[in-house]
Amino acid sequence: CYKKNVPDVRLSPTFTIIEQLKEKKVNFLVCDPVYEKVESIIKLTPLSDVFKDSDAILFMTDHDAFTSLDFVKIKAEMKTPLVIDGRNFFSGEKLNSLGFCYKAIGKP
Repeated sequence: CYKKNVPDVRLSPTFTIIEQLKEKKVNFLVCDPVYEKVESIIKLTPLSDVFKDSDAILFMTDHDAFTSLDFVKIKAEMKTPLVIDGRNFFSGEKLNSLGFCYKAIGKP
């Protein structure tokens, strides 16, 4: 989904990124806690399973479901604690203090 808390994927830049990742033969999982409640055109991974052994997390939207994420637990599950925030949704200061490398669109 592209819009917060709306299961609508029209005009979502996520599909462009998915295609680019496929072209580069990158292994990735897709999770959308709002869109997973409707029939999906792509394979979705549940939010509870998506962080395990990951090298990075790319957030493309700012769903309310992401506000309650336990980043201490997430960091322990990840191989590389990198968060890329496509919506400037999270506190970079907080995530950096937890040991994440935090990058956000439009921020240095």
